[in-house]
Amino acid sequence: MDIKNLLLMAFLVLLDQFTKLIFMFNSAQNTGIAFGLLKGYNNLLISIIIVIILILGYFYWKNTKLRLAFSFIIAGAVSNLIDRVLNGYIIDFIKIFFWPAFNLADIFIAIGAVLLVYMLQKKY
Repeated sequence: MDIKNLLLMAFLVLLDQFTKLIFMFNSAQNTGIAFGLLKGYNNLLISIIIVIILILGYFYWKNTKLRLAFSFIIAGAVSNLIDRVLNGYIIDFIKIFFWPAFNLADIFIAIGAVLLVYMLQKKY
């Protein structure tokens, strides 16, 4: 068992959820996905995200050398899924200039994706 990465995932989910509570008063409610696409399809999005998390989990367990990258992606996806299930929307609170609002979970997903591409390019 890979307790280090599992603890990292738990920490990232808790960190994202905590920051969303702190900044809830200054937040946007995103009922869609990236850039507000697919608004109003919450149940469909929940189903799709669960399938994606399961697929990512499979690759996480299958390839130990890529677990760090998958840890970030899974943690971000799980935390945003928690929002979607509990609230019916994702809480976005980081606003930078013209870019659509986002949250730490989105950053974690981006970090994981960059790590994954880098590691695959370097052959781990």
